[in-house]
Amino acid sequence: MFRVSPFDKVFVSPALRCIQTASAILRRFKCAVSLCVEPGLFDWMRWYDILPKFLSPAYLKDAGYPIEISYIPHADEGTLHRLVGRESIRSFYHRVQKTVEFITK
Repeated sequence: MFRVSPFDKVFVSPALRCIQTASAILRRFKCAVSLCVEPGLFDWMRWYDILPKFLSPAYLKDAGYPIEISYIPHADEGTLHRLVGRESIRSFYHRVQKTVEFITK
């Protein structure tokens, strides 16, 4: 049906909904692939008045999610915290672009 190149990692936003969705898809297709939690992929920060609390990769791993805890993200929560309530749409696209460039190099 579809041809997919082999992959060994899936990069996800730290939003629990994204981690749950990616994990369910991997489980459904019986993929033994780890999830790399990347804050740089999180939502447009203009939507938020405060930075949401994220579960740590170690906590998620302990909860049974296939998290790659050794992954060092491009962006961190501090980066997102500085953008809360004021990130422009242009800045959002730039942040995501830089994150994608980082994870695909």
